[in-house]
Amino acid sequence: MKILLIDDHKLFSQSIKMILELSENIKKVQLVDNFSTISEITFNDYDIILIDINLTSLYQDDGLTLAQEIIDNGYSSKVVILTGYSKKMYEHRAKVMGVAAFWTLRMFL
Repeated sequence: MKILLIDDHKLFSQSIKMILELSENIKKVQLVDNFSTISEITFNDYDIILIDINLTSLYQDDGLTLAQEIIDNGYSSKVVILTGYSKKMYEHRAKVMGVAAFWTLRMFL
């Protein structure tokens, strides 16, 4: 399995990458630390795309908008929101747009 992680918090991203790489089922974990348009990333190279909602210093829009763009463009990757925000409105919006999963950090603490 190949995973792409899009998050503007480098320490958090590195930590998640290290944990994911412990799994024998995961072949590759790639971190995105800078891009301006979705055309710069080959999303179909990944099975799962993990996206944070808050991408303040990384992207022009929030993670939900980015997820919607990925889904609307028909990429085959599964989009998963991984966030510290546990507000139901975010989860509802993510489900309506068709993300594969919505994970809050509270699930892991």
